[in-house]
Amino acid sequence: MNIFNLGPLELAIIAIVALVVVGPRQLPELGRMVGR
Repeated sequence: MNIFNLGPLELAIIAIVALVVVGPRQLPELGRMVGR
């Protein structure tokens, strides 16, 4: 499954960077905002 031609490693790196930038407490709220 390649969404935007990204593999699982790239998606994991993006998720880790998002976790560091946003912070673990605000991540669920960010997920709800993106999911809308």
